[in-house]
Amino acid sequence: MATNTTNQLIKKGSWLMLIKLVAAFLALVFHYQLALLLPASEFGLFAVAMSCLLFATAFAKQGFEQASVRFVAQADKNSVISIYKFIILSATKSAFITAVIIWLLADIFAIKVLNKPQLTDLIPLVALLTIIQTWLSINASVFKGHGYAALSLLFTGVVSYSAALGLFAVFEAATAFEALILFLYALAFACLVSFILLFKTLPLNFVNIKTMLFTGLKPTNQQKDIKKASRNLLIISLSALVTQQLSPLILAKYVTLAEVGTFALAIKIAMLMSYPLVVINAITAPKYAKLYKAGNYIAFKKLALNNTAFLFALASLGVAIVFVAIEPVITLFDSAYLNAILLVKILVLGQWVNLATGSVVSMLIMSGHEKLVRRNMLIITIINIIALVIFIPYFGAVSAAIITAIAMATKNIASLFYVNKLIYSKANESGTA
Repeated sequence: MATNTTNQLIKKGSWLMLIKLVAAFLALVFHYQLALLLPASEFGLFAVAMSCLLFATAFAKQGFEQASVRFVAQADKNSVISIYKFIILSATKSAFITAVIIWLLADIFAIKVLNKPQLTDLIPLVALLTIIQTWLSINASVFKGHGYAALSLLFTGVVSYSAALGLFAVFEAATAFEALILFLYALAFACLVSFILLFKTLPLNFVNIKTMLFTGLKPTNQQKDIKKASRNLLIISLSALVTQQLSPLILAKYVTLAEVGTFALAIKIAMLMSYPLVVINAITAPKYAKLYKAGNYIAFKKLALNNTAFLFALASLGVAIVFVAIEPVITLFDSAYLNAILLVKILVLGQWVNLATGSVVSMLIMSGHEKLVRRNMLIITIINIIALVIFIPYFGAVSAAIITAIAMATKNIASLFYVNKLIYSKANESGTA
């Protein structure tokens, strides 16, 4: 039985890995094309705007993205639509509020906080992108929780980057502002397609839509549980985001936009290492939620250990490939980005720990231990922010890369400790009972 499950996982995982590899390739081509088209300073400005978008979207989603995976996976077919209704309306409300706030504070944030006046014109686009990206992320998570992992992955990069590359082939972008407009059109297209497919798979119809728009939200126990989980998941997602994406924003205050662009490129390349984990999580997150709810801890542990062993081997191979291939890859870009070579090598070591420890964060969240994850993430994130603020002004991008890698590794090692303590221990007790 375990062998059949493993074989099915490998077969499904291979197909999903192919989708994620396509997404990785498209993302790399997109940033490569952008780095060639734009001056290094404009590429850096675009990178800062995208970092702002990531944080704005994280606030807008309010943790509903991850909560939707767990609650949709555990729900029966009749409850999925009501869960989606509650989540999409709640996320839409917070997205609009977030967009208005960042739009009104554009000058203060761009000039006084980041000391980059050039960013002011891009903030309104970031505000609009925040709403679109929130919708797209929620839809992708509902696909994942509902068992459509392939569709979920398609809307986390493949569709949007394909559309963006198509637009870049037709229209020329000479500035960060023009590039961001084209990216906005691509994201809007991906979001529209996600709604169309989601309405077919749930299924949603005109009656459902009318109910979603004109019926008030009833404070059911389930909705209260979703809100409670989402508050914890918001802290977790923000902590994860801070670990990987705050450093470019802090760097922007102290270094040139060209240097920010170099660091942002290094992050993008290093993040490719995390794609196998994204694929595995897309398959296993709903499984972990169902197995834990059913009290089948032994099957939970077997699934987890098989995945971790696979990810450990893949992570080790990935690091070896990166260390050998990173220099020729970076030389494909402009010579202004050569400093990214060392930064990528540092960052992938943190990614190695991220993969080698397995889906530990996902396991804790899907088993209802999000409060514990929130506490651990919050403590490490605060230390991470303090370290970035202290060392970046003196040591620049290299210190940012080292601190980011250490924070990422620490969070995953701490999560692995609690997975052993809170979940694997139950499997051991069940096995000896």
